[in-house]
Amino acid sequence: MRNSYGASEFLPLAWECAHGHLHVNEDWALLEPVDEKLRPLPAGVRSHSVLLTNLANLVQPLIRYDLGDQVTFTGQRCACGSALPVIEVEGRSDDVMQVPSQRKGQKVSLLPLALCTVVEEECGLFDFQLQQQGPSTLVLRIPLRGEAAEAAIGRCRDALQHFALLQGAEPIRVLGEPGCDVPRGRSGKACRVAL
Repeated sequence: MRNSYGASEFLPLAWECAHGHLHVNEDWALLEPVDEKLRPLPAGVRSHSVLLTNLANLVQPLIRYDLGDQVTFTGQRCACGSALPVIEVEGRSDDVMQVPSQRKGQKVSLLPLALCTVVEEECGLFDFQLQQQGPSTLVLRIPLRGEAAEAAIGRCRDALQHFALLQGAEPIRVLGEPGCDVPRGRSGKACRVAL
């Protein structure tokens, strides 16, 4: 079994060769490692984020889309013979929420991707922001109003509380704020989870 690296915006970004290195699928996607101010970085330096340009999607082009992943382009050739660049993937630079654990004095990490998956897949909500407020309170902001908002907030509250308990967290509170615009970054990507 070999590793691969991908994103929902482009699944096959890189794949692992027989020598254990991840090669960027540069025939179909461009990855640009950048610092905090989106300036290009040289090989050998771990990025703050990486920008994706999808060369295969003609219906909805993505040009310099900020993935939020930390990667390092090694700048070295691989013994497998591939001319495609080799990268090391460090992971997301998203904020991780820390909430009190059921074990006294400890914390539980709630990963942003997991929280978003709960809200999207279990509750059918795709435009939202979760923000931690205090040690065990999450605020859910959504643009919906009225009865639709109250129903969505109720579904999300139940699902998020259940998820946190399964992770070993003490019970959390989820407060709803309907009628809120979801903040977006320079790339237009929604800021779904914030501390």
